[in-house]
Amino acid sequence: MASSQFFRTVRPSCSCRLRVFSQNINFYQGFSNCRAFSDSVPPSQKPTATSGAELSTEPGVIVKTRKPRRKLLPEEPVTVARARANGTPFKTSEEERRHKKFISLQLKSERHQDPEILQESRIELPHHDHWRPYFKDNGTATRMRASVRHPDTARLLAEAFVPEGSKDKIIIDVNPGPGQLTRALLNLPKERIKKIIVVEHFDKFLDFLRPLETIDSRVTVIEKNGKDWDTYTKIAEMGLLDEVQTLDWDQPVHPQLQFIMHLGGSVEGEQLISQLFRAMPNRQWLYKYGRIPMNFILTSRMYKRMQGPTGTAARCKVSVMAQAAAEWKEVVPFEALQPFSTHFHPENAHSSKLGNFTPLEARIGGNPMTAIQVIPCLEQYIKPGDLDYWDFCLRKLFVQKATPIEKCVGSLGPGAKNMLPRLTDPKLPAEERLDIKKNARSLDIREWALVVRAFKEWPFRPQVRIRFLK
Repeated sequence: MASSQFFRTVRPSCSCRLRVFSQNINFYQGFSNCRAFSDSVPPSQKPTATSGAELSTEPGVIVKTRKPRRKLLPEEPVTVARARANGTPFKTSEEERRHKKFISLQLKSERHQDPEILQESRIELPHHDHWRPYFKDNGTATRMRASVRHPDTARLLAEAFVPEGSKDKIIIDVNPGPGQLTRALLNLPKERIKKIIVVEHFDKFLDFLRPLETIDSRVTVIEKNGKDWDTYTKIAEMGLLDEVQTLDWDQPVHPQLQFIMHLGGSVEGEQLISQLFRAMPNRQWLYKYGRIPMNFILTSRMYKRMQGPTGTAARCKVSVMAQAAAEWKEVVPFEALQPFSTHFHPENAHSSKLGNFTPLEARIGGNPMTAIQVIPCLEQYIKPGDLDYWDFCLRKLFVQKATPIEKCVGSLGPGAKNMLPRLTDPKLPAEERLDIKKNARSLDIREWALVVRAFKEWPFRPQVRIRFLK
């Protein structure tokens, strides 16, 4: 080294590295003497912080700062680890304090294996920014599911699902995950909810649901899959619905029984909601009690398929069945549930996006969610006993969804073109005639009803019989 100049790197308590060039100072060995070395620099030669990337100081001293890390996006939760990684100061909040208490109880329960302490520790959920270590992805069991994670979101949904004026509700809460929404429902005024029947089958979630039975007698937890029809048979056999009144279909919406479900974006989820719509015309499943209201937290992709406007590419069999059987509305503004990573669990690589999803991303967990209310129609287009005819016609004609009805009607069976005079006869009233140049996507519900009626009255129609519910 020429003369007595040297290069020295100092690590003070802050995260920046100070590169100091100095003269006539002995070289100190070892990192442990860095602080002593820093103190030995005269105050007049110590650098002063400025906003630049390269700081100018007294002669002989040059300081360079590390490039600042990316700042947190507004929608990113500020956790301790993420705050430290991004250089953002983190202040311990009340929720963080509760999380530390929760962790302490968890460790204590695991150490002593005391069931009472273990159950007490799971009455409260972990802090919503720390769910990943507790509720890890279990492959197909949880990958396509979404559970409300943020407590403020849960309170917003609970108030929307069971608003002021509700009284003595019996709620079937299906696939609630660890139970953030369930807890929000329990925190509503007690006169609104008389009983909550929680249906969940994932063990990690059940560990945080079962303790609710010990602190609130209104809660009953059933370890069953909400997608299995036998689950609801068991609920009835247990006597949990004995207090539910049976109302005629022409009565108002059922004031007592209510169904709430987190619905994932899997194919099974879409099949399930389609079957629920198909159960309405024949008064099957829970609809034997009347026109019960249903609330779904579902993917926006599935909601768009339900809406499926006439004449658009989104029009499909699910759209027609849904619009023929029920009415729906959003109960929470769409923007209030975005982005996914702020409100729901589990997060993934694209869950913080606000739009422009690829087709694959739109099908898996992490895409935008919507909260809706579904009410069965008072006047059903699908008459009791006609469900099989509707299902057959929709399934066959949507195979050629862009082909005019006059050309694709033959898919209903040999000689099906003989049905066309029943749809185009000039003697028929205008509201009973069909424009057979339209394709399946362009038919509205009234026109589909005409097609199904003509098929039902066709004497040579194929025999159709589809098993559905027992």
